[in-house]
Amino acid sequence: MYKSTFMGLNTALRGVLAQQAALDTTGHNISNIETTGYTRQRAEMRASQAWSNPSAFTQTSPGQIGTGVEVLSIERLRDQYIDQNVRQQLGGQAANQTLVDQLGQVQAAFQEPSTNGLSKLLTEFFSAADEVAKNPQESGARQGFASAAEALARGFNQVSADLNNVMLQSDARLNDTVGEINGITSRIAALNTDVKRAIEHGHQPNDLLDARDLLMDDLSKITNYTSTTAADGQVTITFGTFGNIVDPTVAGGSTPVTRADLDAAFPADMTSGRAFADQQLFVNIIPGYLAQLDALATEIVVQVNATNAAGFTATGAAGGNIFDPLFTSAAAMSLDGANSIMLDPRRIAAADSWGGTGEPLNGNNFINLVNTVRGAGNGPLGGQTFEQYYSSLVTALGSQAQAAERNVANADVLVDMAVGRRDQVSGVSMDEEMSNMLRFQHAYNASARVMSTMDELLDVLINRTGRVGL
Repeated sequence: MYKSTFMGLNTALRGVLAQQAALDTTGHNISNIETTGYTRQRAEMRASQAWSNPSAFTQTSPGQIGTGVEVLSIERLRDQYIDQNVRQQLGGQAANQTLVDQLGQVQAAFQEPSTNGLSKLLTEFFSAADEVAKNPQESGARQGFASAAEALARGFNQVSADLNNVMLQSDARLNDTVGEINGITSRIAALNTDVKRAIEHGHQPNDLLDARDLLMDDLSKITNYTSTTAADGQVTITFGTFGNIVDPTVAGGSTPVTRADLDAAFPADMTSGRAFADQQLFVNIIPGYLAQLDALATEIVVQVNATNAAGFTATGAAGGNIFDPLFTSAAAMSLDGANSIMLDPRRIAAADSWGGTGEPLNGNNFINLVNTVRGAGNGPLGGQTFEQYYSSLVTALGSQAQAAERNVANADVLVDMAVGRRDQVSGVSMDEEMSNMLRFQHAYNASARVMSTMDELLDVLINRTGRVGL
């Protein structure tokens, strides 16, 4: 017993349908060549189940005859290990770019080098003190010193305020980040449900998977995480010791995080992403520069006040404070209101002695301020002078900013390499798709030609067999 007469027609039809599916897939790829996050798809074909003749005549007839081709599935070409590498590099790039942007604002707060920076104000302060030391009788020199002291205090106030503003920006972004993370995870949870439903009905939800992977890429730019994919297609995303932020087993499919959760995750569980950089800025970097600024302001106030208190004013009184001794930070640095040298510059204690009423003024006490206090290394500042300490602070900031810029450049290269590797696997190549289109078109035409030939054969068999002379 042999196979059906119409079997060849069905074999050709299978070829036509398979090549049509391949052409449809190629067209889908070409249409989405500019679609962000799209993954190239391919029609996976296999030989359909062969026909065999399970009869007593099997030994005298062909064992198995092919029945053509069938499309097993429409697969998307994706490598999860390459994806993990891309997301790791995206997180590093986002963290370093955030540091570069914010450190640029920190540098702008110091305004160095410029005519308004603390370095210039410190120089002008001691230059004004030197003028008083040289001309203690001149009211103009005393007024100039009072103005320079006030400008120095205001300079510290401004730098501190600007640094705090940059820190508050990081704080605000961290609060916004909570909403971003929860928004992304809720959308991933919704896609999880759609993916599972599609797979349960025997479909391959390629476009849904692309949308979910794109969201996971976006999440990696905010913070690092780990993920696993179950057999039903649903993904579980874990955020350090907090646990699963996307979990198909819980109601809604995701667990919202709070700002407290982000704070608790730093630094042990958080190693990359914008949130990591903002935590660094908010917790460590900017508070560190504020602490150094406060230390410098404190030492200036202590040393200058002590020097002025050791001298005598233009009226022969003992010197008082130049700066308010009760200040708590650079942000609160100001002239002493109870002994305001702005209101009465005669309160500046430039002289180192006063033998009696009418004794000629001298500037020896301010010579000490200029030569000893300014020039001597101060213990609390690591043995550095005021200007050396401030210069080292600004230099360290510049070095940190430069390092961040180098890291961004390196991260850009690593991201380009990782994305390039993914594009080689998952990206759409117009040349390749056009080549495939021609290949599938020829295969389609050939299968259609086989159908036409089989049709002619069947026409002869059905309509002409048995008719003599034809």
